[in-house]
Amino acid sequence: MDMTRRTPSAELKRATAEDAARSQPTFYHSQVAHSGESMLHRLVVYFVVLASPALAVSSEPCPAAVRDTVMKAHPAARLKTCKPEKDNGKLQYEVKITAEGKPLELDLTPEGLLLQTEEKVPLGTVPAAVLSGFQTKYAGTKPVAAEKQTKADGKITYEVAFERDGKRSEATFTDSGAFVEEE
Repeated sequence: MDMTRRTPSAELKRATAEDAARSQPTFYHSQVAHSGESMLHRLVVYFVVLASPALAVSSEPCPAAVRDTVMKAHPAARLKTCKPEKDNGKLQYEVKITAEGKPLELDLTPEGLLLQTEEKVPLGTVPAAVLSGFQTKYAGTKPVAAEKQTKADGKITYEVAFERDGKRSEATFTDSGAFVEEE
């Protein structure tokens, strides 16, 4: 027998708390959820699921040829994501890795042919010719970020990000400063 004294106010608080707990969203399959689990436990499970690299990969598996090429080029790399995408109507895989502490993005064909490697670089390391080409094309606009893109044949381009009219855009230049395209 419960000997604690219950006041209408205490009953209302308890009922309100129980109602609030029932209305909390379940972040994972309902068969796993139990009424005794804390919200903290649910949040931990939710964030673990979101942070899991295996779940960040698309539902299609990363082809073995793609994984093999990546691991051959960067043996100590940690695979973060591998997802299919279309570029000019052709299927390719965008693979994000961490290699030697640096995040890299590689574009490969389904057969494992490396098309391009992209690496974020500080603006101060972008060649003067690229920055000059950028200023010529976008006078008065300030670059905000840059990526070095190394093609499979060794040719290097730079993708320079900038904001114009409140929208972020990117322009690609050869390493000699010639404009290639804007995205």
